[in-house]
Amino acid sequence: MGLLASPFNLNGKADGSTELPTAFALSRSVPNPLATGNRGLIKYALPKAEHVTIDVFDVRGRHVTTLVDRDQQAGWYHVELEPADFAAGIYFYRMNAGGFSKQQKMTVVH
Repeated sequence: MGLLASPFNLNGKADGSTELPTAFALSRSVPNPLATGNRGLIKYALPKAEHVTIDVFDVRGRHVTTLVDRDQQAGWYHVELEPADFAAGIYFYRMNAGGFSKQQKMTVVH
């Protein structure tokens, strides 16, 4: 799973924008459901430098994996998901950065 900086459409900003985000944001995974043969993306935005973690949990609340755990500068980011890394089912992923915390749901099918 790689981590790449990339602008995207969150907070009303279009792809390719060179402006920094004005608020923390975490998008829904795309595509959802995530299926074999398709890589998924989770996009997020940081308006200022923070330590960022994005963790994935199963429906029982058990930690499955950590996608991001690092200090990052303000900007637009995304992390790639490989469906083969997950059993079929429903998952929740949570981003924590400074005082910001948000959770989203994703489904994996095979």
